[in-house]
Amino acid sequence: VTSCSHLFCQTCLEDWLQQAGSPRCPNCQASLGALEATQELAVVNPLAFRILSRVQCRCPLTASGVACSWTGDYSDVMPHLTRCNAHSGEGNASEAIKHAKAEGLKAEGNSRLEQRSYKEAEQLYTKAIGLKPDAAGLYANRAVARMLKGDHIEAISDCHASISRDSLCIQAHTCMARTLCQLGRIDDAVNHLSRASQGAAHEALDKEYAVLKTAQEALAEAKEAFNQGDYDGASEALKEVQGLLPSATLSLWRAKINVALGKTDAAIRQTLDIIKIDPTNSEAFMVRGEAYLFSGDCEQGTKHLKEALHLNPDDRQAKDLFRRAKRTQNSVLSAQKEKTARRFGAEIEYLTQALDACGAKGQAPILATLHSDRALAYLHLKNFSACYRDCYAAISCQDDHRLAHLTRAKALIAEGKTEQAGEELEALAKQFERDEVILYWLEKAEFETKKKQRPDYYKILNVSCIGSEREINSAYRTQALSCHPDRYAGQSEEEQKQAEERFKQLQEGLEILSDPFKRQLYDEGYAKEAIDERVEAANRAARKHSTRR
Repeated sequence: VTSCSHLFCQTCLEDWLQQAGSPRCPNCQASLGALEATQELAVVNPLAFRILSRVQCRCPLTASGVACSWTGDYSDVMPHLTRCNAHSGEGNASEAIKHAKAEGLKAEGNSRLEQRSYKEAEQLYTKAIGLKPDAAGLYANRAVARMLKGDHIEAISDCHASISRDSLCIQAHTCMARTLCQLGRIDDAVNHLSRASQGAAHEALDKEYAVLKTAQEALAEAKEAFNQGDYDGASEALKEVQGLLPSATLSLWRAKINVALGKTDAAIRQTLDIIKIDPTNSEAFMVRGEAYLFSGDCEQGTKHLKEALHLNPDDRQAKDLFRRAKRTQNSVLSAQKEKTARRFGAEIEYLTQALDACGAKGQAPILATLHSDRALAYLHLKNFSACYRDCYAAISCQDDHRLAHLTRAKALIAEGKTEQAGEELEALAKQFERDEVILYWLEKAEFETKKKQRPDYYKILNVSCIGSEREINSAYRTQALSCHPDRYAGQSEEEQKQAEERFKQLQEGLEILSDPFKRQLYDEGYAKEAIDERVEAANRAARKHSTRR
């Protein structure tokens, strides 16, 4: 049932939603949205589903000329067709009756196949084979259903059974090639079609062979580019056969290339699809483990690499990856312990060991994580040059790495480069909206910038920052006598202005430093304008409180 409350076949809906643009409901022209927005009738309207299930039907095989007196509920049609004693062809049934029943079951199986009900199609073809065990086409049809259902070994067995009965069965040959491709055996698929086309020239075989040959050549080109370190070239080579045919080998190489390019999320999804089809594919587990390791999830990485070794204990590459994953995981855990104990020097050593152990290259997310963590440790030790270096390394791996940008800004503030830090934090705040940590450091950078720009009243008065009120007053009198405007009455206009400005700063300094509350605010970093605002706010609060009393 769609979001606009119209009822359709699920297969039709899936086909419509795969169309380009924005598919619309054929009834009301409303946008269909995503498949997840649709629901089964049994969930949306259980009563309507029960009524549909109770609709009375006759046996579908009567449309094929088969004599069957069965009538029953719509929900019982499939159980009736697959029941062992229904349309079995036992007794004195003639070959013509058996043939009619087999054809009727085949037609129903084809219908289920179109509806993507592969299990039901397989059951109907099996029933038809029981009636006509020598029909090559039935085995070929069942092979297709089993291939689409994911039972590849049984599909290959059915293809052999069909070809043994009819060596010219085109559907069996193409299904065999497709199944071999899905298992990753592209070379075997090409060789099979090459042999088949010699015995039976056919346009469908030639077309399938051309597709497989193109995929085989593209894969060879991708492997060569990959081995030379040209991962972008390898990716481009496989793009040429994107969508031509499903193949575990092509998917696995796409995953390998994505791991090398640092696109670990895509590699994890691709290897999962392969493992669903073939849970014994050790190479898929190895690539998936490497993808998890390079994504920074060492625990999942070691888990999948261990499974790869369980499936293929002699795989040297899997062994090497497993050892690297364990070393990386141990180094990361040790670094976390040292960080908690605030032993930042030891943390840096362990993070360096993790970077060396993981073996990641390019833009792997683990590199961004480890470099940004090490940059923060360098910041704690005030090793700013090393901190900047690691921040740049992390950002080059992942340009939107929040921690690396934030750590760099903190280092700039610590070095007194508050204006530059403010600019970077302002850009970061736009990228990560409503991030309280970033907003805090942006406010701090702006505060420190204003703090640098305000007058240094202690220096102006020539008094220590811990000087007493008496010392401040004495210093003011001394400084005021030397720069009082009256003493510059006969001097140039410029000298008079300088004297007036200096005298004004002396007065501001005395006003602020002789008042304990204002002096406290000044020592905290506030400028004169901000101090006046806070003093006024405090006075308003005091007046309000006294009024209430």
